[in-house]
Order: sequence, then C-alpha cells, then structure tokens
Amino acid sequence: KRKKSSMEESTKEQDTISHYGIRKDALRPIIRREDGKIVIKKWRMEMKNPPPQFEKFVDSKDEFIVKVPNIPLHYFRYLFQTIGEPWLWVSRLEASDEELSSVIHHPDVEIFVMYKDGCPAGFIELSRKVPKEVELVYCGVMPHYIGKGLGRRLLNFALDQVWNHSKETPDRFWLITGDNDHPKAMDFYRSFGFKEYGNTFQLLRNDPWDSGLFKSPKRN
Repeated sequence: KRKKSSMEESTKEQDTISHYGIRKDALRPIIRREDGKIVIKKWRMEMKNPPPQFEKFVDSKDEFIVKVPNIPLHYFRYLFQTIGEPWLWVSRLEASDEELSSVIHHPDVEIFVMYKDGCPAGFIELSRKVPKEVELVYCGVMPHYIGKGLGRRLLNFALDQVWNHSKETPDRFWLITGDNDHPKAMDFYRSFGFKEYGNTFQLLRNDPWDSGLFKSPKRN
C-alpha cells in the first residue's frame, strides 16, 4: 500500500478545516424553514449553587482577563463577530450604535476580555439586570483557540466572579445555548454543574449571509 505524501496528508487535513479555521465537524447543519428563515433550538441551563470545586483562574503575563467597563463599540463588534460567526451570533451585529451601547454599557452588564500572548483570545458577558440572578449572556473564544482549554478557563473565571465577587450571593447563574453552538457545548456546561430546565426556538429575522452581516461563504 502506497504511503501518502506529506502534501496529500496536508490536503486531507485542510479538507476537514472550515473557513473559520475550526474543524468542519464542529459546525452543525443549519436548519431552514421552507421560506428560508433559520430556526435555532435553544436550551436554558442553570445552577443554583456554586460547584463543589472549580479551578480559579489565575492571571499570568501570557494569559490574563480584564474587565472592560466601556468597551468601544467597534472592538466589541470585532470580538463578537470573529468569535460568534461560526455559531450564528447575530443580534449585536444587527444593533445600531445606540442600541448596542444601551446593552453592553448598561451598569448591570459586565464585559471581560481574555488576552493570550498579547492578543484577544475570548470574552464573556455577564448580566445582573435581574436581582439575585446572573446570566452568562455570551462566552466564547477565538476560533484558533477552540480545544485548547481557554473556554474552560474563561468559564472558571465567570464562576469565580458570580459566586465569589457578587455584592450578594445570587439565587442562580443561568445561560442559554442552542443547536447553533458547538456540539459539545451542553456537555461542557454540564461538566461545571449547569442543568437544563427548559427549551424554546429562535427564528432569525434575516439570513445573516443574505443581509451582508456575514462575509464568509454561505453555509447549509
């Protein structure tokens, strides 16, 4: 049996990598109705007590997380689109400057950005708008860091903020994930102690490729 050349192996590996730089098998098929609108099934997950143990994130000179109280809108959009486009994050890209600012600069919303080797590597958004509750609105890492443990460290940081640095201990910490997310997302959250408590469906108003929000090749 002929041994494959290094060029053939490289070509085969490239065939498994998506436009975003992540494996194609991490991208689930997109569900469209007959009228073409995209439908996403969503699951609500929560925890009402801190996990018995979680690894507290510790800053280092090469990897650290900072709170950005008044994050510039263009920088937030860059993070949001680069991290979220593979997972069909669209809401903040459709918002006007005024609408976006009213959300991410709200006094009860916190944005934390992770940096690695001097570059942005991920971010989380926490909302404390509802008394005694904290929502993990967004949590994600740059595509080239998927599978390298940064997401776990980012969520450990979020857990520490919620359970150890809140003005008053919340009754619950919750999030929404969906079938637009990474196939391992639910198991990832379950491993920290989150449990499902309901589901719903989201209908995207516009196809993000047809509307021009996404510049990547249109997915099926």
